[in-house]
Amino acid sequence: MRRLKLAAGVLIAIVAALVVAVYVALSQLDLDAYRETFEARVEAATGRKLVIDGPMDLNMDFTPSVTAENVRFANADWSRQDHMASVRRFELELALWPLVTGEVRVSRLILVEPTVRLEVAEDGRANWVFAKDHPASAAKRRRLPQIPAIERIRIEGGKVSYRDLGRGRRIMLMLDRAASDARGAARAADVEVEGSYQGVAFDVSGRFGALPGLLSEGAPFPVDLTASAADSRIRVTGEMARTGEGIEAELTLDGASENLARLGPLLGWELPGMGPLTVKSQLSVQRESYRLSGFRADVGESDLSGEATVEMDGERPRVSADLTSAVMDVADLSGPTASRDAAEVEGGETSGYIFTEKPLPFAALRGFDGEAEIKIGTLRLADGLDLSSLKAQIVAEDGEVSVQPLSGQLGQGTIELGAVMDVARTPPQVTLNATAEKIDYGRLLVDMGITDQVSGTVRAEAHLRGTGNSPRALAASLAGQSKLVADEGRISEALIATASAGVADALAPWRESEEGMRLNCVVARFDVAEGIMSSRALLADTQSATLGGDGRISLADERFDLRLVPQAKQASLMSLAIPMRVTGPLRDPALTPDTLGAAKAGALAIGTIVNPLTALGVILIDSATAEQNPCVAALDKAARQRGHGGDAAGSGDGGTEEGLKGFLEGLSKSIDKQLGVEGNGREEDPAVLQDGDGAPGQ
Repeated sequence: MRRLKLAAGVLIAIVAALVVAVYVALSQLDLDAYRETFEARVEAATGRKLVIDGPMDLNMDFTPSVTAENVRFANADWSRQDHMASVRRFELELALWPLVTGEVRVSRLILVEPTVRLEVAEDGRANWVFAKDHPASAAKRRRLPQIPAIERIRIEGGKVSYRDLGRGRRIMLMLDRAASDARGAARAADVEVEGSYQGVAFDVSGRFGALPGLLSEGAPFPVDLTASAADSRIRVTGEMARTGEGIEAELTLDGASENLARLGPLLGWELPGMGPLTVKSQLSVQRESYRLSGFRADVGESDLSGEATVEMDGERPRVSADLTSAVMDVADLSGPTASRDAAEVEGGETSGYIFTEKPLPFAALRGFDGEAEIKIGTLRLADGLDLSSLKAQIVAEDGEVSVQPLSGQLGQGTIELGAVMDVARTPPQVTLNATAEKIDYGRLLVDMGITDQVSGTVRAEAHLRGTGNSPRALAASLAGQSKLVADEGRISEALIATASAGVADALAPWRESEEGMRLNCVVARFDVAEGIMSSRALLADTQSATLGGDGRISLADERFDLRLVPQAKQASLMSLAIPMRVTGPLRDPALTPDTLGAAKAGALAIGTIVNPLTALGVILIDSATAEQNPCVAALDKAARQRGHGGDAAGSGDGGTEEGLKGFLEGLSKSIDKQLGVEGNGREEDPAVLQDGDGAPGQ
């Protein structure tokens, strides 16, 4: 026993002597003498210069520390910036006892005003790839470094920037303060970070595992962090681990946002101003695959749940999703700024446009491929205006995004929509095909709380194509056709009585004493080119009058220019059948008597011309009980009588389009000829499509 104690004493003395020797040797070490050696070794390893412009010092207190000031690391030779990285002050404190055993343990690391510039040249070269790299060392570079354990880290005034010269993309991360303290923690470190990303302030706090744990294969790396930015927060909890194939993780996400739009700069996308929003999900990471399961998002009365996967192992990210919503309210998704989005604020005043110049998120659609299935129980477009049983399949492939098909129920009828967005083009091109069948517009007006004094059904069809990055650009470039056919309906006398004097006068020849007004049918067909909807056929019929019309609707300028010419079926009502003009902005159109048209109507009343409307009045009465819509049948028959032929037995709302094309043109020209008016008789009409500045509603 005595010999054992003696041996132990000798061993302790030897170790103590070694510690003292190391301490004395380090305390007498002149780091300045090694400055050029440090710089030369870094340049030999990377091909770039390391410059230590300030003093270097080794402080030997209870723990040794190394400090250096004004350290700069050179950038790639093609960059306009001289330095890739720099730090005003660097301080590294090492634990002394582990040094004796050969272990490097950092007690404290302090970085004051570090700056890192990451750049990608137009040809794809990155400044973090060094000239000394070569293919033989590729495998070595892929291996993550074995870094020492760091107990405390403090960063003051840091800055990290990223610039892609080819894509014109810039990212800026500012660190006002960052601190990590792993003292006394076996597996985790306390973390606090404050700074800004793309100009949006953020803070992060919580705990995560020591960094060497993440770099050690198979070692669990616990995570419990909460990040806050722009009235939004997210908490991430779970574990990560490094495997031979990469990083794996099982995490729980729990987030909330008061206004999602404020997070747009963080993601580089323009987001809708929805909120308050809550999100919960499980996130699984396997190599380059990210899977959201148990996903649930709620905002207002709207909800969305399901699962999604993002695969990052191809040339482009691939997204697949299966999502379900019980209720989705457009007002919830648009957020509190929805009313202003429809009329952009410019100089403190609303512009008055329905179609805004707000860019659509086409850029985000260019960056990935994939497919998604979405089912929505109720899509609330407005109060009382609901689409139900909505289903859609969305496919994105090589810059083309298609919706094939989207179907649902509206007003006890059905709708179906197909859309293709070619976002690879500049500007993007959008193709839309939509149909609506047996839509009960009377029921819709009741559900929306507008009136219960109207009844009837309608069917519609549109085939349109446009190009542009915004709703206004798309509207101004639209081309194609649209049509609407309404079957029998009714407007009550009580509702007519509440209309303005001008509207009531216009409806006078249409009313049937106390029964109000019964619609036999309505047909409206438009050709669309460069955002202008030009009428191909406008026809409506009641028991008392028939109405024909022509004109156009400018989606580019958002203005009406329509002329409506009524023909009374009873001689006693002829004097009341006054032509009307619909003019003004789409938001607030005006219905006014057409002075020139009134003269034409007088000519009609005394029988000085033969007008297709006169014949149509008889046709409509005779065909009121026909299976085909009577307005469609009348247009088809009139077209055939004019020598153009037709096919009344076609689709039920058709007939020969070429025959219909000249129908209303003939109406206008025949009247003009009798009145001695050249051209289309509009020389005396005011310009109604544009004001001086081209803006509607002025």
